[in-house]
Amino acid sequence: MKNLYLIISKTPSKTALITFNLITKSAEERNIKIHKIFVEDFDFSQEIKFTKEDGLYRISTGNKSALIEKYLINSEVKVLYQNNKFCLGKLTHNIGSSLIHQKLDLPIIKTIFEITNNRELLKKYVRYLDGFPIIIKAIGGSHGIGIMKIDSFESLASVCDYLVNKGNNFIMRKYIDYIKHARLIVLGDRVISSIEYKRVNGDFRSNVGDKIDVVEENFGELVNKTAVDSVNALGYEFGGVDILIDQNNNHYIAEVNFPCYFARTQNATGFDISGAMLDYLIQK
Repeated sequence: MKNLYLIISKTPSKTALITFNLITKSAEERNIKIHKIFVEDFDFSQEIKFTKEDGLYRISTGNKSALIEKYLINSEVKVLYQNNKFCLGKLTHNIGSSLIHQKLDLPIIKTIFEITNNRELLKKYVRYLDGFPIIIKAIGGSHGIGIMKIDSFESLASVCDYLVNKGNNFIMRKYIDYIKHARLIVLGDRVISSIEYKRVNGDFRSNVGDKIDVVEENFGELVNKTAVDSVNALGYEFGGVDILIDQNNNHYIAEVNFPCYFARTQNATGFDISGAMLDYLIQK
């Protein structure tokens, strides 16, 4: 692979810029030339004919960047999908991911896939989710933003009245009183690096804010297998998997992210994730 094309915003977020710099450094070490494709300036009338000497990776996570990726992928370019054509129909939100995992009997968090303000349905949903507290999660949120913990039916009804009028981009989930929040980085058929997010005092979310406490951790064969299966089930060859582990040692897939912010894991463990990604693409 001689060229790597990176889809990125002209005004990238802090995490996107860190990711870009890590990938660029790894590419330079392998004599791979980096080409930036800016989301804001992309011309859909142009045709880029990628060859087997080219790789493509999307750093930006917005809908337009995902569309650009789908538009650009051909049968030749090297990507971190199992099948170049398969990615064209991929959903870009975690509703579709969780549905696939549920159909494959992978251990997801019990989920209602669309909120409602119908009081009778809400009562049924609360029972299905094993009672309060429950979680309402915004689709597309990251770093803990858009996750709400609801402790009573009165609060649930009020919040749902508001959110339904704002648009139905929310799901309801069983609250998991976890003792460990695992982030596992999957590449191909194995977990290459993993960390534990430490719980935050006074907050039920562990992946929130700028000062996040993480440590390197090996979560064992069973959790690793679930992480690999959850990524491969979606047609990805790379991904960051969040798994919650409760006091009974049960584990649940919270989310699979692709692309994912792997820099935190790389910095915590010292494992060269960006380099491993490029080596994997080179061998495809």
